[in-house]
Amino acid sequence: MKLKFKITTIGLLFSAILAVVTAIVILSSLNTIKGVNQIEGYWNDFKTIPAKKTLHLQELNVALGYGGMIHQFKNYILRQDEERVAKVETKAQAAIEAINAYRAVGTNESEAQALNTLEDMVYDYLNGLKKAQEFAKNGSLPMFIDGKVKINDGPAVEAIATLNAELADSIKITTTNIHHAVETKVSFAELSALITGGLLIALLAFNFWFTNFRLGRPLNAMVSAMGKLANGELDTDVPSKSRKDELGDMARAVEVFKDNANQVNSMTEQEKAASAQRLAERAEMMQELQHAFGEVVDAAVAGDFTRRVEAAFPDEELNHLAASVNNLVETVDRGVSETGEVLAALANTDLTMRVEGDYEGAFDKLKNDTNQVADKLADIVSQLRTTSGGLKTATGEILEGANDLSDRTTKQAATIEETSAAMEQLSSTVIANAEKAEEASNKSAITSKTAQDGEQIMHNAKDAMQRITTSSEKISNIIGMIDDIAFQ
Repeated sequence: MKLKFKITTIGLLFSAILAVVTAIVILSSLNTIKGVNQIEGYWNDFKTIPAKKTLHLQELNVALGYGGMIHQFKNYILRQDEERVAKVETKAQAAIEAINAYRAVGTNESEAQALNTLEDMVYDYLNGLKKAQEFAKNGSLPMFIDGKVKINDGPAVEAIATLNAELADSIKITTTNIHHAVETKVSFAELSALITGGLLIALLAFNFWFTNFRLGRPLNAMVSAMGKLANGELDTDVPSKSRKDELGDMARAVEVFKDNANQVNSMTEQEKAASAQRLAERAEMMQELQHAFGEVVDAAVAGDFTRRVEAAFPDEELNHLAASVNNLVETVDRGVSETGEVLAALANTDLTMRVEGDYEGAFDKLKNDTNQVADKLADIVSQLRTTSGGLKTATGEILEGANDLSDRTTKQAATIEETSAAMEQLSSTVIANAEKAEEASNKSAITSKTAQDGEQIMHNAKDAMQRITTSSEKISNIIGMIDDIAFQ
């Protein structure tokens, strides 16, 4: 069996099968997640309806059964204990609440009829309780009261059975749905696992066969043949030449090398001599090119980028190599020169020059960085000029304020001097007034002692006191004026 497909095609096919396996795994996972969500939905439905109904039915059984309304009702008839009345009413209320809660969840026709029957029975017991109380007050015996208020519990028992049956059916349906969903998902998962496992086993088997028998052995044979050809064993047969894949292409290429080697071995002596001459000429050109390269490179290392490779060769490839080196040195020379000119202009305070040439790579980055430095420096100088102008204006304003402050200080000193003089004059006036006040006081004493000398003397003393009062008011005005001056 010959391999009819290329290795790349087989690789693509292998990848496609892996993609199919991955898709199956993903599909199985998604289906499993969907099944889990479906089962969760069934379970949520169960918790929403059947579980709640079961809880309310249990509450109803507790309210009606042993220790519940009916039990307490019978105990009241037997014992005629008034404390039992409250218990009957409490349990009856609990039963009504359980019935209403069951209805709130949702009911079908059978459940609705059963709940109505149970509700009617509860009210019958409440009515019977009132009658039993009346009979008990009248002293009736328990057997008589029981015969009068006896209530048929048969319909209520059937109603409870109906509710239990409906709940059992609902739970059975939910359980069946969950069981069916689980079985479906398990079956699908098993089928997906079988398909995936089968494909993976097939892929592993094919990979082992392909790697070892259809790829590994031919490659080893090819390597062995190429090693023999490299050692000069030109009669070695190249394997896999008839294959239609990449190994066949490789074998045919090796066969071409083998044929070329055989042709070289079969050349005439003249052809060998011509070939040796060409090799010698090319070696001479290479030596000349190396010398020219060395001169250009040494000059560039020394900072001289003006030297170029001037040699011309018959070989176009060598001329192209020389032109590439010249282009490299010219680009470096032009970039360094333009950058130096811009930096020199910046040093001479000329901020307008920029690197304008077209460059690529590192020289383009050098051009952009140099121009950015120049732009940034121009911005800084512009900002310094603006700041300097603002500083000059602020300095002028400060000088003007200082001059104004000096004038105000001079005026304030003169005002203080005038105030000092006024204070001295005021001090003299106060002293004189004090002396006059003392003299007036002495005269007043004399006047007091000699009041009997006459009314004229009293009149003079009154005038003197009036003048003293006037002087005191003037003193007060002067002191107020001094306070105003001091405040200013």
